[in-house]
Amino acid sequence: MTQPNTASRGATYVDPLLEFQGTVVQVGDAAIHAWLAATTQEFRLGQVEGQPVLVEVSVLYPTPEGVSVPGPTNVPIPETHDPHEWVETPGVRHCPPCGLRQLTPYVVRGRHLRFTTDIVAANAMTGQNWFSSETMEWWRSQVHGTLHGYRFFVTSEQNGDRGPRRYTVRRVNQKAWVETCGVFMEYETLQQAHAAAVRFADDEVLGLATWKNGDGLW
Repeated sequence: MTQPNTASRGATYVDPLLEFQGTVVQVGDAAIHAWLAATTQEFRLGQVEGQPVLVEVSVLYPTPEGVSVPGPTNVPIPETHDPHEWVETPGVRHCPPCGLRQLTPYVVRGRHLRFTTDIVAANAMTGQNWFSSETMEWWRSQVHGTLHGYRFFVTSEQNGDRGPRRYTVRRVNQKAWVETCGVFMEYETLQQAHAAAVRFADDEVLGLATWKNGDGLW
């Protein structure tokens, strides 16, 4: 497998999970692992017919300086130093000497929300039914596996058998509740929804809330 042609900042978003999902990721393929490590916060491999495949990713925010990334970002990259003097608050850490801020996973009942599967499990543990089979089947809903900034992810829904499948950006909060960012089924394409999630995560790093809670909680 060759390294994908990643775009520079401001280019069309390409989801690392969509790029590789279902494709064998060779354990010894240093180029692939280096690219995933540079463009994602974390990634998890699964096994399909005995072969390692990419199943989940959490996209890194902010993007390290000098890294070619497949997506837009508006997060300023400050001068950094090592080691950082991190001050931790729920969901965010920052380094006062250099000003670097990073989103971190919420922790719900001991579970770190690193991936969308963690959100699904924690949502159920807290008695919510957002991801119940009845809810998912009613809207013919699908969860698309990339988690942006440990907060934002994309679902798709279909209204009726013949209705078009459209996409919605969601945000998980520190109680593992799921919020709708903007309008339900707002986006025509998965790419548009991911690009919006990227912007929301970028802004949240800066302490900004540029999205509006659309139709609330399921």
